[in-house]
Amino acid sequence: RMAAAARAAWDGHLLPVLRKMSRRRSDTSVNGEERIQKIQSRIQTGQDAMRRIRCRLSGAMVAMGLFFAIAYQLCVHVMVRDAVRLDGEACSNGLTCLASAVVYLARLFCLFLAPLANDVCITRLVIVIETTCGICTLIQEEPLWVAEEMKVHDHLNRYATYVGKALFVFGMLNALRMTEPVRMQRTAWDTLFVFLLFMLVSMVALVIRSTQRCGVTGFLAFIWVLPVLMMILYLARRQSLRQSVQASIGRLLESRVATHAAAGVAGLVGNCSAKRAMTEASQRFRSVLAADITPDALRDNAPDPLFADFGNPCRLGDCDAFLSHSWHDDADAKWEALQAWRASFVAQNGREPRIWLDKYCVDQNNIDDDLRCLPIFLSGCKRMVVLCGPTYLTRLWCIVELFAFVHMDRRIDEIEFVPVLRDDPEAEDDDRQVIDDTFGDFDAAECGCFSDEDKQRMLSIICAAFGDLNSFNEVLQCIFAKAQWRETHVKCEPSLSRSSASTSEDDQP
Repeated sequence: RMAAAARAAWDGHLLPVLRKMSRRRSDTSVNGEERIQKIQSRIQTGQDAMRRIRCRLSGAMVAMGLFFAIAYQLCVHVMVRDAVRLDGEACSNGLTCLASAVVYLARLFCLFLAPLANDVCITRLVIVIETTCGICTLIQEEPLWVAEEMKVHDHLNRYATYVGKALFVFGMLNALRMTEPVRMQRTAWDTLFVFLLFMLVSMVALVIRSTQRCGVTGFLAFIWVLPVLMMILYLARRQSLRQSVQASIGRLLESRVATHAAAGVAGLVGNCSAKRAMTEASQRFRSVLAADITPDALRDNAPDPLFADFGNPCRLGDCDAFLSHSWHDDADAKWEALQAWRASFVAQNGREPRIWLDKYCVDQNNIDDDLRCLPIFLSGCKRMVVLCGPTYLTRLWCIVELFAFVHMDRRIDEIEFVPVLRDDPEAEDDDRQVIDDTFGDFDAAECGCFSDEDKQRMLSIICAAFGDLNSFNEVLQCIFAKAQWRETHVKCEPSLSRSSASTSEDDQP
């Protein structure tokens, strides 16, 4: 009888329960695999978008640069062939001279604008092309030590041309030995600016000489080149203007905002494949129980390996929240905001939340590797909790996190804004007003970062994807319009989830 009762209990109660538990584990495993595949697909889509932008923009600009190089040689040939002689001196046709100068400067303009902000290969290609051209033209110049009887303006034209080309070659070789694309491009543009200054001096001397020899014909032959040359000089000194021009060209070739946003997310991952990035992120992903977080963990961003002992390996998708905050906000106010959110979560779910917090979950010995996995970490959390204080939207890492979270195919209603306000009535009003102002006047260019190197790296990723910061700002303002500041947790409308971007965090983990 006891055996029969035991079998009946097994068949009637225990076996169905075990089967149900097995199905749940199987469903969880399937959901986990689906999530991983979805994240990997999103990363792959972003990398494909970045390659498409790079091929279209850089390819088009390099092709136009080579076209203008050929056109310049043709203009020079026509200018020499159709030279008009007056009083025994060669006087070039003004229209031909203007055309040759315009196509020459257009070549420089197109080739220098071809590389994206974080594109090492195209940057090196452009520098090699310009260096080769500079060396060839320098060899063709008559050496300075060859003495000739010339007037002052002839000497000025000769010396300015020779020295300008020599400095151009030296500057390009100096840029070529660098490894960071941002530094390479900055050095190349500075070199171009110096070269064009010498060319401006040379052109003024050439106008004087041509006027003396050919009168009005000689003056008109070269004077029109000066405004074009000064326009390129101005462009070489204004990075924001160059970015705007590049962004406009990029939008003509690729107008979809989603493509640029996906490319921006891929820029954070870097050059590694989507599969490798997923493998690394799955191995590195960690979480910490909210109950284990201490107030000291929110005070400063100094690395402390002791905090890592509280972090535990976690599967992508099992972490309840990605905690985003600014290290420059009041630590006590952040602690109170976190505890308020934690109490709300426990009341709704009956358990402690598992949180991704940089202090506990970033490998302090491999910070760069963990940061490369940041978009995947964000997508591996069920929601994003933003401890939004007065400085939150002034920190570039915070903005990059918000941006990556939304464009990793997450909904905006999965972002919770928790106000970080100091415990003082007057200070609380001031903090709220500052936050309102930062939402309305946001500008990524004004955001700060722990180090200038990190800031330049982040801005280069943004500019590579969007062309300039204004386009990036428009995307974030679109998100802010849906996810506005409120006095309590803010849940945003899901309608914007796949059309804009934004996320949080501060300087560096």
